[in-house]
Amino acid sequence: MPKKKEELRMRPYARLLTMLSEQLIKNEIIALSELIKNAYDAGSKWVEVNFENFGENYEIFGDSQITISDTGCGMNKDIIVNHFMNPATSVKKHLDSNSENRVPQGEKGIGRFSMFKLGNKVNIITKTIDENFGHNLTFDFSDYDNEFLQQNGEEKEIYLDSIYAEYEKIYNVEILKKNKGTIIEITGIKGSWNSKKVREFVDEMVRFIPIKFQDKESNKVKKNTFEIRLLKDGIKLRNFEEAAKEIRNIVEHKAVIKITDGFYDEKKKTVSFNYQKGDSIVRKGFIDLVPKSKDIMSRSQHSFTAKMQGLSLYRGSSVIKEPVSDYFGEGETTSCGSFSFKFYVFDFSGTQLDPYGLNKNEKNRLRNHRVFLYRDGVRVQPYGASDDDWLEMDRRRAATKASEIFSNDQILGEIGIGKFSNPNLIDKTNREGLITDDESFKQMITLIGAFLSTIRVSLYMEYIYSKNKRKEEDKKSKQANYTIDLQYLANTFKSDKQLLKRVKNIEDEFHRQDKQHASRMKIVENLAGIGLSVEMAAHDTNLTISRLVDKIGYLRSELVQAPLTIMNNLHSIQESVISAEEGVALLRDKMKNIDQLFASSSSRPKNVRIEEIIRKVELMYGKKLRDADIVVKYNLIGISPLIVRIVDAFVYQIFINLFDNACYFLDGIEGTKIITITLDSERLKVIFSDNGPGISSLDKPFVFDAFYSTKGEEGKGLGMYIAKRLLERGEFNIYIPRLAEEVIHEGANFVIDFAKNNESDGSY
Repeated sequence: MPKKKEELRMRPYARLLTMLSEQLIKNEIIALSELIKNAYDAGSKWVEVNFENFGENYEIFGDSQITISDTGCGMNKDIIVNHFMNPATSVKKHLDSNSENRVPQGEKGIGRFSMFKLGNKVNIITKTIDENFGHNLTFDFSDYDNEFLQQNGEEKEIYLDSIYAEYEKIYNVEILKKNKGTIIEITGIKGSWNSKKVREFVDEMVRFIPIKFQDKESNKVKKNTFEIRLLKDGIKLRNFEEAAKEIRNIVEHKAVIKITDGFYDEKKKTVSFNYQKGDSIVRKGFIDLVPKSKDIMSRSQHSFTAKMQGLSLYRGSSVIKEPVSDYFGEGETTSCGSFSFKFYVFDFSGTQLDPYGLNKNEKNRLRNHRVFLYRDGVRVQPYGASDDDWLEMDRRRAATKASEIFSNDQILGEIGIGKFSNPNLIDKTNREGLITDDESFKQMITLIGAFLSTIRVSLYMEYIYSKNKRKEEDKKSKQANYTIDLQYLANTFKSDKQLLKRVKNIEDEFHRQDKQHASRMKIVENLAGIGLSVEMAAHDTNLTISRLVDKIGYLRSELVQAPLTIMNNLHSIQESVISAEEGVALLRDKMKNIDQLFASSSSRPKNVRIEEIIRKVELMYGKKLRDADIVVKYNLIGISPLIVRIVDAFVYQIFINLFDNACYFLDGIEGTKIITITLDSERLKVIFSDNGPGISSLDKPFVFDAFYSTKGEEGKGLGMYIAKRLLERGEFNIYIPRLAEEVIHEGANFVIDFAKNNESDGSY
């Protein structure tokens, strides 16, 4: 007869309580936040935290006590016995908190044990609305050490089922007055408190639920449905609404871009939002994340539709396309769920004199109030803390293009997820954030990062351009006023020869400095134009040098062999020598090309064959063109070649910018990629055309302005500005055509007019 199997039961040690409180909860602030979250879940309209009998700097005394009070639904004895006393059972499932339409935050049933992080003795007084008496529950762990390994100084095996709480039914007048609710009294205070930690707690509570901003229709700020009150010995310490008001004022008056009512719809695979530049009108934005079919996609489209009222977003759509393209294949979508968002962008580089400039206090407030994550209206910690780069913005700025990514401290925002709308975004057991190695969490971060990059290269770029343009106009205005003032002084005091002489000296000095500034600007423009080509040449040069080093290493290793071995490998050695010679010749040609770019002060115009220089620039971009499968075609009009009297370095710089722009934008399209260069020696014109996405009608008036870029500020928006300035030195022109005969492809078309003083009617 087989033996009867023995059943073994798990019997946890009392140390489990330490793991669920002391070790699991990071600090006292998070422990207190968990108890406030419980009050929120209980449907309370407010919660009070009272520090009683603490020192002036919150020194802890023997009778110090922290009291947390609320008017939530409270607990009856059944809930206390069968749920509250059982670790990992969610009391929230049995609480009626629907009176405030709140979704309970706690799911794991261990947040209640954060009270043991705060003190050794906990007294709970609670009452439900349908009872005329209350309940008192007392935990007293004063006799135990923090690890529950000793009792009254004696080592013991202490099991969880030997830990008890004292319960009694009470008819306390105070709790009956409240009708319902819970009071938690914590004594035997653990850890440490001070004024700094209390201020940190205040900051945390300001962010506990989203800040209410001014309603667009009523022009009023909606009141919060949950109020947190902080007291010391019964006296109110800080008005949390005042702290929120500081942030609200900064946002409403100093944000250069406001993104509101944002929503990622996982089912529709779209992003919709409202945006506002400064104090301008609110407009709508929309991004369709579903790739277009190659068959129906025109050459001027990117793979994603991106629209903003009053703004071209084609450059922004390419930024959001690349990181999220894997999520939206045929029939595929993300698993993170739909979520809402709002973002407010600030200019930390501005001065207080700028319209949206920030003072020191405002900057500090914003650095401590970043992008927060809220689940059903309650903050998920620690996201948004000043030292938490959870959206990886600073890391990505350091690793990739800073011009496409905001810095972490210039964005204030809120992202909203829900228990039911985002079931795959799961809290960690310690309540500090979500499980971050989950694919759903990574998808949400990628989507948010890609969207913010879109805003960075479109809306924020427009703001920076407008700001620089305004400064430039202000400077010109001041110069004009300066000249007028000097002329006024000269006319007013023309009889005073001595004073008139001084005015004349000031005027001469002003013109001398203005002339010196113009001369220096020419040098800067030349160097800026050279920079792009040097960068391109440096890449190819480094590649060639690397190959040369490999060849020389091979030759060195072969030449130390015995003579017979060298003779056997002679053919291979000869091939390596020839290859090394070709590499050196290539380096020499690269350096010659770079030398031709430097227009020194002694450079003079000479007769230049334009086609010859263009073909040299094409060779410089040879690898880039081949890698992107871009075909370059030439169309020659006229019997003789196009020869122009100009500084040849200028021509190099002009066509380097045109090739670079074409390569950048053609890289973002599917299908055949073409650059067509038309050289017309009869009309002294060159038309440089590609079949890329083209130039938006909104961008065309600004293409030749300094600091205006359609590449997300890549190159600082100086390329086409410098090209136009260089041509103007020779009284030539470059423009975007309107006439049909000057438009070769549907994409970008530029006409370089080498006829003297020609201001074509087709130019913008």
